[in-house]
Amino acid sequence: MLPRLAQAGLGVLLLVSMAAPQARTAESRLNLARTRPIPTVPPYRIQVGGTALEGPIDPATYIVGPGDVFLISIVGLEPYLIQVTVTPTGSLVLPQIGSLHISSLTAAEVSRKTIALIKSVRPTYDADCTLYGIREVRISLTGAVTKPAFYRVTPLSRLSDLLSLAGGWKANGALHRIEITSGDGHSRTVDLTRYFYEGDFSQNPHLKAGDRVVVPFSDIQHEMVSVRGLATVPAYYAIRPGESLATFIGRWYDARSKADISGVELHHTDANGQTVVQDVSAQDFPVMELQPGDIVYINAIAGVDVLGEVRKPGRYEYQPGLTAEDYVTYAVGRTSEGSRSKVRITRADGQVVRGRDTEIQPGDVIHVPRSTRSVMVGQAGFVQVGLAVLNMVLILVATGR
Repeated sequence: MLPRLAQAGLGVLLLVSMAAPQARTAESRLNLARTRPIPTVPPYRIQVGGTALEGPIDPATYIVGPGDVFLISIVGLEPYLIQVTVTPTGSLVLPQIGSLHISSLTAAEVSRKTIALIKSVRPTYDADCTLYGIREVRISLTGAVTKPAFYRVTPLSRLSDLLSLAGGWKANGALHRIEITSGDGHSRTVDLTRYFYEGDFSQNPHLKAGDRVVVPFSDIQHEMVSVRGLATVPAYYAIRPGESLATFIGRWYDARSKADISGVELHHTDANGQTVVQDVSAQDFPVMELQPGDIVYINAIAGVDVLGEVRKPGRYEYQPGLTAEDYVTYAVGRTSEGSRSKVRITRADGQVVRGRDTEIQPGDVIHVPRSTRSVMVGQAGFVQVGLAVLNMVLILVATGR
């Protein structure tokens, strides 16, 4: 009896001694998994022609498609991160786990389904799945744009972003009736001017793969006005129905053009075929409705010419209330030969006035002459002049003798 108990006890001790190293090994692996740093991946950056994000992407609304990238974190005995790209067929393939067909699902739905798949195969693992990279799509852009072509954008890019990539639109582009045709053949018309001047985002939609965008050319008789004047080369510009002079000027005006927009001259043909000329001040721009065929005359801002002994002679923009001395300062000041007291101003009507403190009018010409000292002395200094005079005196004295 005793030998049997001894054998049984010996067997138990043997089993315990064999299990202890295994338990320590499992525990050491778990501790190693807890302390081992999780692999990291470089930050994702959009490298296609799309625009910057307007804000955080909403996973509940963003529709996933081929080319999107997901970052999947799996924490088991050895935690790791993987990047998975949605395949061209719309599937997400996880090595050693399985695959999911996720085309047309939202990012939030893809995350839930991916975590559920991982849990079904590795119940004890923790997992997380998040949208990490945005796919690119190709969009066709034709019509009245600077560079019609196919462009690479993202599903977050808007119509205005696409036009910017194309270098903008032509003057005769009808922005109020841009046509967008989706891949399934459905077409819609948007008025991009309502986005530009009213902030209507519905008229500046996001783009989808397969979209074809056409900016139509305007009808010169029914959708365009002519802009003329000294501030611009004569050209035709498209207008939308009922567009005001204010929005049109805002769309056309460039501060670098030096155009005088304090008022314009508007030529309009009435019902009897007679030309009516109106002087429209800036305060009336919002209530003045343009009609196809109108002619808008925009003159240049009257400049002020600064000439003579200044470091940077040239034409400068007129600004009310400034004096001749202010404009001399704009011209980087006088040269060493310039006079401070004999500044001459010639008005547009030919009148001549003098004085550096004279208030300048549009069209004035400011002339800074050489100083008396400069005229008399020239480039020589007073010492040299004195020596020359002394030399002449000595010559006269010697001759007199």
